[in-house]
Amino acid sequence: MSATLCPREVDFDKLAKLILDTVREMVVGTQLKRRDFFSLYQDVYAICTARPHPLNDRIHEAMTTFFREHLEGVREVGTSVQHPLSVPR
Repeated sequence: MSATLCPREVDFDKLAKLILDTVREMVVGTQLKRRDFFSLYQDVYAICTARPHPLNDRIHEAMTTFFREHLEGVREVGTSVQHPLSVPR
């Protein structure tokens, strides 16, 4: 994205995919470059200040869905793997 923070029209689907891909990398432990982190900030800012209407509710919903699905996946893995110190029944 360009280095402007002025409100503008945005392609929500394109930016949301970039944001979610970057957050997914962060969640799995990929180290972001400073430029990637700044781009993430700019993309979120662009969505939240978009013209003609801010799209902050849509990105919030997308992020909530992403984290809910991620945590459900973690929970499934956690319950299917026996802890090495647990006592079998």
